[in-house]
Amino acid sequence: MSAGRGTLLVIGSGLKVYREYLIAPIRRRARAAGLDMVLLNNLRATWQRDYFDEIIIANVFDSEAMGAAAREVASRRRIAGLMCWDEPLVLDAGLLAAEFGVPGLSVPGVRGSATSGAPWPNSPRRASTSRASS
Repeated sequence: MSAGRGTLLVIGSGLKVYREYLIAPIRRRARAAGLDMVLLNNLRATWQRDYFDEIIIANVFDSEAMGAAAREVASRRRIAGLMCWDEPLVLDAGLLAAEFGVPGLSVPGVRGSATSGAPWPNSPRRASTSRASS
């Protein structure tokens, strides 16, 4: 694992027209805080190259593939935080943030509240959410 700079892991970027306005200031703030940024995305990078120090291509819509790719990044970089705003990915991103012990989405936050008890529909990792909240 890298003992150097911390890394902000971002899962999914979205289309430039909808997301560049978010990523540009996040990049500036990450740099000011001494953080690298790594993107885990399902598509080859185009406009994202200007904002990320490393881009990993993986099927982020497959929970196991996304988890494996994120763990590979974590094995060689110090993950300081995790971000995701792509709705189909937020539960898995919350589970990974909990697994890594870093700031990011929480499983109760993704579900709407800690007491709602409502299952997240169609999540392949729904059964494993108890490990993130224990």
